[in-house]
Amino acid sequence: MNRPDMNRPELQRRTGAPVSSALAQRTDSVSALLVFVVTINGETFGLPIEHVRTVFRVTDVTPVPLAPPYVVGLINLRGKILTAVSLRQRLGLPTDTVNNAFAVCLKYEDEDFALIVDTVRDVVEVREADRLPASPHIADARAQLTLSIYRQGETLLPVLDIAKTVLASTAAQAA
Repeated sequence: MNRPDMNRPELQRRTGAPVSSALAQRTDSVSALLVFVVTINGETFGLPIEHVRTVFRVTDVTPVPLAPPYVVGLINLRGKILTAVSLRQRLGLPTDTVNNAFAVCLKYEDEDFALIVDTVRDVVEVREADRLPASPHIADARAQLTLSIYRQGETLLPVLDIAKTVLASTAAQAA
């Protein structure tokens, strides 16, 4: 979703991340999408900006019995209880420590989630013209979580489907 009404300082305030100068100088077009860039295990992923609320460091996580492996627990963020989802586990990567990791607070429908990531980067604009067709060579776990893939210079930026990333598999498929 293109947000021409949001200037660079407003995007920085909302996301807590620096906004690229290219984004600040962009020309508004109907076929562009703003994404918040995060990394896991050295790989880069995009999150649609309309779902991003804030970025914070994880301090305490309360485990949830019988939760799926990718739900690492619950986090209290300024009095709001968030379901903590490990992007590493969703992607089938080896687990890492959660304490002091970065988390991106995401809103999907009426629920807030904390998506645990390695690092947070920038807000970038991707254009529809740079969107690539789905590749049959992407691992199933990743393909199911990917909304689309965009060319960004010499690299590719997979943009994650928030519903499928934070919700249980059966719920995400019904959505």
